[in-house]
This record gives sequence, structure tokens and C-alpha cells, in this order.
Amino acid sequence: MDASKFILASSLALAAVVNMASAQIEIRITGSAAYRSATIQAIQDSLYPGFTVGWVGTGTLAGSTQAIFKGVIRNTVPANIPVIIKTAFSGSVGGVFSLTTGRGIPDPTAVPAITVGFLVDSTPTSVLPGTANVPNTVETPVAPAGADKPGFPSVALSDSFQSSTPDKTPVLNDTQVGVVPFEWARNNGSPATITNITNQLASAVLLLGSLPQYQFDNEASATPIFVTGPNFNSGARLDAFAESGFGINSPPS
Repeated sequence: MDASKFILASSLALAAVVNMASAQIEIRITGSAAYRSATIQAIQDSLYPGFTVGWVGTGTLAGSTQAIFKGVIRNTVPANIPVIIKTAFSGSVGGVFSLTTGRGIPDPTAVPAITVGFLVDSTPTSVLPGTANVPNTVETPVAPAGADKPGFPSVALSDSFQSSTPDKTPVLNDTQVGVVPFEWARNNGSPATITNITNQLASAVLLLGSLPQYQFDNEASATPIFVTGPNFNSGARLDAFAESGFGINSPPS
């Protein structure tokens, strides 16, 4: 498959369907942190006005790592089904890992460890703008696994196809739901003359660990330029390796 499709496709990997017969439906969403703002907006759009929300963090709801929504979902048969929707963004590859292994989150045994989890039902919530910086008290997964059980995700958003991750089986139900653009960026304090990076440079700096500045901007400086990024749970990391031609299974320096 053309490598560009890894960066253009965002997939929704579904585990078992939640129990629609229950009086209170709970849906637990994990996976892509890059897609969190779109996911959180989609959740709000799916609920009737008056829903309540609480989240971990002091910034905005769109940037939260963990959140809980309580409300009534729109356009369902039967109508007026109450739902609790929980989000805990562990990264695209981390989300696929959680679904395929059947282990809940947090998962200290994962490598690297998955530290986020789903907030407990008693978490304080309120109407928008919601309750910020709620207690970070999360559900404890108890075996056996189940998509409608505390601590176990029912959905994982991923900007990388399952076939590109280490966790290829069992094969998950995969539905494309959106597009997530990525770009290379220089950090604050780096030379302003660095305005571009080619696939060849990206692959070389990942392989070697650093390159002199003049490779990027034709200036005289030999200041070493390093690349940094997230851990193995991240789909952005996998996509960067694929897009540059470095290789999704290649170890960076």
C-alpha cells in the first residue's frame, strides 16, 4: 500500500458491540490522541443539549486526556437512550493493543505502560463548559474482558491501520471516519532558518540520531539537529516512520 495512505486514513476499530439492552449504556473510547478534539466534538454533537461532562486537566475539554459525558443520545431506536461515554486517549497503537489483547486500561504491564484509564461513574460533571480538573479516579479492569465492562474499551480510534501495528490478530472491525493531518515541526528555540524537512533527511536523522544544521538550511552552522517524539503507543510515530521511508519496524537512534 502507498505509504501516504497511512497518514491520510483514520480508522475506527470496534470491539464487541455494547449491550444495547441495558438501561444505562456505557461506551468507552480509547486510541488516537491526535484525533481527540474531533472525537470529543463528535460526542457532543451526538448528545441532546443538556448533557454534562467532566475531564482531567486544567486546559480545555478538547485537549483532555480523560473525560466522561453523561446524557441522552440523539437519533436512536428506541428513542431517548441514556448514555455514559468515556474517553481515555492512549495513542493509536496503544488502542489497537488494548483491543486485540483484551486487556483493560490502565495497563502497567504494556510496553510502554498505558497510564490513562476511564473515569469512574461518580466523577463530577456539569453542563458545558463542564467540570475541569476532576479527580483522576479511574475504573479498575476486572477479568474476563468485556466491551461493556469497567476498564475495557469498546472502541479505539487509530490513525494507523491495524496491519501496520504489532498487534495484527484478531482482526478488528475497521471503519474509516475521518482524516488527521500531520506535519513535522521545529521546537521553540531552534534555528528559524529551518523551514523544511525532506523524507530523505527525516529518514537519515531517525537512523543516525542527529544531523548537522547545514543539512537542513544550507547555513554554515554544524549545530546538531535531533528528532523527538512520542513512544511506541503513538500512531503519529508510526506514520512518521512510514511517510519518511524509514520503515515502521525500524528502530530509531
